[in-house]
Amino acid sequence: MKITNQQTGRRAKFFRYDRMLLGDTLTEDKNGTLSLCSYKKFKEGLDTDDKTKSSLQPARDFIENLPFSSAEELDRLMGDLKFILEKLEQKTNIPIHPKS
Repeated sequence: MKITNQQTGRRAKFFRYDRMLLGDTLTEDKNGTLSLCSYKKFKEGLDTDDKTKSSLQPARDFIENLPFSSAEELDRLMGDLKFILEKLEQKTNIPIHPKS
């Protein structure tokens, strides 16, 4: 995924392995089951581990530049995210969009 800040011309890229690292950082193993860690635990890890903090810099850059990207880039990003959600739903058999 990549976007361009329309004000500065700076490009922000968020590669697949950057996204995987973010996912790994946000999850924890509790008795053999993966679940989201608390914000407090995530933040403590960022504040105490310089390697984790620097590794997650691409995620930070991407998020900080999102508001300044073009409508076309945001539409493309939404399509990419929809594709990822559909794949997650298929792989996990957990409905992403529960039926009302």
